Amino acid sequence: MLDEQHERRIAHGLRDGKTDAWQALYDAYAERVWRGVARLLGPHSTDVADVVQETMMAAARSAATFDAARFGPGSGASRTTMSPCTCANKNAAPGSRPRAKHN
Repeated sequence: MLDEQHERRIAHGLRDGKTDAWQALYDAYAERVWRGVARLLGPHSTDVADVVQETMMAAARSAATFDAARFGPGSGASRTTMSPCTCANKNAAPGSRPRAKHN
């Protein structure tokens, strides 16, 4: 997990169209997003890669309109509101739902 300052630097870089910001976003979140999507769709689903790609692109695009002040301390919103994992849930196949964990 990135600290808030690093996330803001990435968001600013994405707004400015910097390639290294996209790479930093991907490096920081892609594996976690992949695991989350695989839990939603099943680890062998052929849709996992597509959902992860769409999720990462949506997260990068949303940086252009991200207002950190709206999500700062005391705002009542958590940082997970804007996380790529939140986007993954929105991009998951209709009717999919988290799979139960078996012990």
